Amino acid sequence: SELPSESLKFGDAATFNCLDGYTLGGVHGGETTYQISCTSAGDLTGMIEAVAGGPPVGKGVCQLAGFTLSGVVFDAQDPSTKLAEVKVTIMQGGNETAVVYTNAAG
Repeated sequence: SELPSESLKFGDAATFNCLDGYTLGGVHGGETTYQISCTSAGDLTGMIEAVAGGPPVGKGVCQLAGFTLSGVVFDAQDPSTKLAEVKVTIMQGGNETAVVYTNAAG
């Protein structure tokens, strides 16, 4: 998200939208819009904190949405045998996003 170019005054509010693929806190399927307002002291309040001269930061930050993956890799001929050091490639949209290797627990 980007800060608006205009200034906020007491009682004003601004709505922010995360870029495509981003959510608040990086939670897949999470909220993508938040609002801040200006207090009588001139401070910004809402889901974020403001950094002087910089973009909003804090729990309202738009982060790339992610997933948690888990599983076990086992021998197809002997399912009781878990395989270690198997390369697992994670793809998204036809692009490799991560490579991990299994441990002794499969």
